[in-house]
Amino acid sequence: MTVLDAPVTVKSGHTFEAKSLPYQPRVAAATSSHESLPHKYILQSLSDQIGKELAKLDVSTTIEKRVMSAKFPEAGQAVYYRGVKEIAGSYSFNCPTKKAEISGTFFSWEVASSTTGLVDCLVDPSKNSDSKLARMAISKRCPAGSPARAVLAQAPSG
Repeated sequence: MTVLDAPVTVKSGHTFEAKSLPYQPRVAAATSSHESLPHKYILQSLSDQIGKELAKLDVSTTIEKRVMSAKFPEAGQAVYYRGVKEIAGSYSFNCPTKKAEISGTFFSWEVASSTTGLVDCLVDPSKNSDSKLARMAISKRCPAGSPARAVLAQAPSG
């Protein structure tokens, strides 16, 4: 989750405009137990291995902010969210020239994986997405007792 707005009450026939507020920003990073291994090499090597473009070193998830609006035919309580597919973990390998094991950690995300959504806290679960991100937005932002929260008691689909 890279963006998560607070719920906004929208009157029937009005347009909702997302604030697109960053949610728990993170920065693409890598560490290495050996100082001669450039950190950018770690993310580039991983990107090559998985065949996906990853966010570059020192780039923040705050770049995922987007302008979004939606017209509500009926009154609602909108929560805008945005997320990316994170890639994080640790690695280790033996370096024959250094005769040592090199290890470290990494965090980044697939650049093309951005997903945007909008949930309405005032509608039943069948009218909102059942995605992992939608469920997270509902659990973190929809008030207790709101109809949308009923999805949290159901098993995720697919």
